Amino acid sequence: MADQPITVVICDNHDVVIDGVHGWCSRADPPIRVISAGTQLTRVWTGEGAQAQVVVFDLGFQEEDVHEFFHLRQLVEKGRNVVVFSAEESADVILECSQLGVRSYVTKAEGENHLITAIRSAATGEKYTAPRHAGLIVADRAPNRPQLTVQETRVLLAWCTGGMTKAMVARKLGLAESTVNKYIERARARYDAVGRPARDKTTLAQRLIEDGEMHPDQVFHPRTRRKRPARDIERRDDSE
Repeated sequence: MADQPITVVICDNHDVVIDGVHGWCSRADPPIRVISAGTQLTRVWTGEGAQAQVVVFDLGFQEEDVHEFFHLRQLVEKGRNVVVFSAEESADVILECSQLGVRSYVTKAEGENHLITAIRSAATGEKYTAPRHAGLIVADRAPNRPQLTVQETRVLLAWCTGGMTKAMVARKLGLAESTVNKYIERARARYDAVGRPARDKTTLAQRLIEDGEMHPDQVFHPRTRRKRPARDIERRDDSE
């Protein structure tokens, strides 16, 4: 039994990530066997994927009001060893996943070594704490930091970092635009309640930076259109 390789099912939204993780598992020493991989959640419940020792799970599988935490909770409740491997680095998202009972949360920026270590630990039923998660555990949470929900944080990050309208955020996250508005207004109310008002998008972005939810470089800065000289406008008007 000791010679049997660890088996893994990969569920990720992006084929290129699946290929990369598959390669990391193949060259691990000893190798880790990927028995199923794809972008469909059914892979973790059916066929060989249902028997995999470890589920490597990306965030992003959601529908209106039924997001990935519903699926994570189901997996954990069924006794599956889940390693979340995601580009999402929000403190609230990582801590929420930990509270749900996943074995590890590894950000995609942390990469191969941490993911392989997390998979090996999960296969034995143990937890592995990657650096980003470890930093959150030891960090002091300021008393005037509002307790945003996971979905509120995700909506704010999408709205403040991507240069998107609320309608675009709604489409990206699989929500109704009215739901996006509701999450933003709730977040503003929470900031008001702790004495840190955030009346507009710019101030909300600043609050997220102050709370470590996003980096200043992530703030979207729209390009300003250069005004034409008045004489050019007059010349164009004369010709029309």
